[in-house]
This record gives sequence, structure tokens and C-alpha cells, in this order.
Amino acid sequence: MKNLKDYDRLIKAIAIYNCERSFREFFNIFYPELFETSVYYVKNNLIAEEIVSELFVKLWLKRNSLTEIKNIEAYLFISIKRLSLNYLRQKKTPQLYLNDIDTELCVNLRNPEDQMLSEEELLKIKNAIENLPEKCRLVFLLVKENGLKYKEVASTLDISEKMVEKHISTALKKLRKELSDSSFVKKYSPNIVKVISALSFIFFS
Repeated sequence: MKNLKDYDRLIKAIAIYNCERSFREFFNIFYPELFETSVYYVKNNLIAEEIVSELFVKLWLKRNSLTEIKNIEAYLFISIKRLSLNYLRQKKTPQLYLNDIDTELCVNLRNPEDQMLSEEELLKIKNAIENLPEKCRLVFLLVKENGLKYKEVASTLDISEKMVEKHISTALKKLRKELSDSSFVKKYSPNIVKVISALSFIFFS
């Protein structure tokens, strides 16, 4: 296992210079333990391989934000735990129903043609999340996508829990404002926070 300076060097090379070689080295360092962690939860080697691969794909896609993560080991192991548990939940429940919002609003993960939301509305929500300020978006996705608690996000990013709370509040205010003209948002306005949180799981998982 390398020391923190080695991690910092790799992360900077990945985040700033898009260095694939450094990313492969980073992958080789963490893959074995992340794989074992996932196997512990899902009890299946092939599934664990897919879950770990999914995590690294997400990391590469969000590589420009990696320098914001101050405790990369904590982030990786918390994330692999969440992804593994998410897999187990999805295995039991193949459909995502937003029952606590409205039984009419249903997103079927296997049959896109049955979605109650139009593609245009889904795209608006996805773009609104992507247009959040970088740090704000990172905190929002760590909480809503990865399922991290405020305390875990604070530790991962080396910021206070109050700052995490502030970023989440800012994100939701900006999302409300940007989506204010959407008929979907107007319809579900009282519960829009729950809706956006649920849909962020679909977009970024």
C-alpha cells in the first residue's frame, strides 16, 4: 500500500492531466481490497467484479473532482459498501417506485416506455444536477447517489458537517429554481426534494 503522497500524486495526475496510466496504477492499488469488500456483501465474485468496475468507471467520469476528496480511501470503501448494498436492494426490488410522492409517478428501470416522465423532463432534471457548482454537485451526489451520511461526506472532503448541509441546501434551491418552469416540478412541487433525490439515483448510478 502506498503512502498519502503517492495517492496525492496519482490523483492529481488523473484529475488535472487525465492520465490513464496513473488511473490504471490507482486501480491496481485499490481493486483487490475493494473486490473483497464487495464480495463480503454480495457473496458473488462476478457481481462484485461488476460493482467494483462500476465504481472505477464513475471515478473516471468524475475524475476532475477527485482533488476535492481529501480522504480517498474512506471514500472508496464507503462507496463500494453503498454500491454493494444498492445491488442487494435492487435485486429484491427491480422497480423503483416513488410511492411516498405519488403512486402515479413510477419509474420502471426495465421498461423505459412505461415511464410517466417524458424524456425531455428527465433530461432537464439531469442537466440541472450537472449544472450545479462543482463542489455543490459533488456533495449532492455523494449524499444522494452514494448514500453517504453528512458525517461521512464531511470526513471524505475534509469539511464540516455544517458545510455539507449548506451545500445540500444550496443544491436543492438551485434545482428548484432551474426546474421551476417544468410542468413535472409544478405538479410535484410539495415533494420535489424527494423526487430529485430519487431520480439522481437513476441518473448517476
